[in-house]
Amino acid sequence: MNRGVWILTAGSLVVSGCLKTDPDPAPLLQEKAGVVHLTIRPRWWGSPFDKTVVYTNVLAQRVLVQQLRFFLADMRMTSAGEEVLMKDADLFDLTNGSEERWYRIAPGGYDQLRFGIGLPYALNHSDPSNYPVNDPLGANSGMDWGWVSLHRFMLFEGRFDTLPGSGIPPFQFSVHTGFDTCYRESQVPVAMDIAIDDTVELVLDMDLSRFFHNATDSFDLSEGSQWHGEAGQVNIALKLSDMVAGSFSMP
Repeated sequence: MNRGVWILTAGSLVVSGCLKTDPDPAPLLQEKAGVVHLTIRPRWWGSPFDKTVVYTNVLAQRVLVQQLRFFLADMRMTSAGEEVLMKDADLFDLTNGSEERWYRIAPGGYDQLRFGIGLPYALNHSDPSNYPVNDPLGANSGMDWGWVSLHRFMLFEGRFDTLPGSGIPPFQFSVHTGFDTCYRESQVPVAMDIAIDDTVELVLDMDLSRFFHNATDSFDLSEGSQWHGEAGQVNIALKLSDMVAGSFSMP
């Protein structure tokens, strides 16, 4: 069985050349579906991430990550130009390690996963009270700003130091991305076939070391380590959003 990453929940199936709504996907999901066991793994330079470890980033800064929560949204699988909308939004917490999800998906072959980091406009501006309290977009998620009718996309918090040393780094960083301008899209290639009643194990790695660099830029905590919606410092959240978009890969 080839490995890839693709996920779907009942009630959200869409298949088309341009993406159209299936008026009643339930019979298809009940009678002709497989199960996808998705695991998202936090990594640091390719090795398992541990929140108790002080790491060194590409800028030689000592970093202790103490919280990582984020939305993935508008997740779509593609196959020969067609798209399947798999899930509108899901919330992940990798602070303590990997997170798992189980989803049902229509049988078929797929070649790419596309997803957003954060929430697209319509979901970002939705009211948490319109969802069940324990829904990823509900009141218990802890991801709404509270003072504005928008959602936080990611909570990235911990401690850092710009100098060599030992022990707990002395300075705090806390960046909560959000606002529509922070929404980013990413994609990973897959080569996956799934059959009816089949269960497929799929793994997606998120490398936290890549939060601090990409091919053309870097995220320097010494130049800005705090952001919670302040308009004048939104460049901090935008820079982190750019980095996170490139942190996903298949193992």
